[in-house]
Amino acid sequence: MVIDDAADDPADIAERMDLKEQVEQHLRTLDAPARHAMRLRYGLETGAPGTIQSIAEHMRIDPLDARRVTFHALRELQARAEADQREAVLA
Repeated sequence: MVIDDAADDPADIAERMDLKEQVEQHLRTLDAPARHAMRLRYGLETGAPGTIQSIAEHMRIDPLDARRVTFHALRELQARAEADQREAVLA
């Protein structure tokens, strides 16, 4: 048997898959424009993070509006994550 040192550890792969599912689960709680903006901003669709300008162009909105959408979506996701942590501690 030959060990491939370059291969990813199966535990790491499973952890990344679990994290990706958690992110997707939280994104599904957002409205469609906010969800789309967050996927673009953090590179979840393309693999590369997007700028506010590129998000604005892609969504055909003003850059200020793109900034607002991403800011409010991030705040909402943070609030939900904090609520989930509080529930986990109390459970």
